[in-house]
Amino acid sequence: MLEYEVKKWDGKLDLMPLARQMAEESKIIDFAPEVAIEDMKSLHERGDSDLFVMFDPKGEVVGGMGIVMLDMFWTKDFYAAIRYWYVKPEHRAVALTLVGTARKWAIEKRCPVLLAASSELCVPSEKYLEALQFTKFETIYARNV
Repeated sequence: MLEYEVKKWDGKLDLMPLARQMAEESKIIDFAPEVAIEDMKSLHERGDSDLFVMFDPKGEVVGGMGIVMLDMFWTKDFYAAIRYWYVKPEHRAVALTLVGTARKWAIEKRCPVLLAASSELCVPSEKYLEALQFTKFETIYARNV
């Protein structure tokens, strides 16, 4: 299999095509690519977060993952949380590569736990997370107001 590469975003690479594809796949939520790009920029600029970009063997952007540190009310530890995780459908066989990157990042930041949400709308799904030894921890419900 050809090598995929994951790098920290340099803040310069145009990620709008990726954000637009994320928006196209979003079925329920109101996904604004311009807002997503602003969030990606903020992850790059903050000290408690990062944005990683996945490149295919040809050097084209095929996915990304935003990750943040969260202050949890029940512990003095900070937890790492995957803010978003997206890989183009034709490259999803290697999507789990990004989880390895997230684990390394969490270890570097001394976060004892890595959190990830699951949705029917996008990767990751429960089966991927369970295969990676994530434990179901919490359920989130949403309602329009």
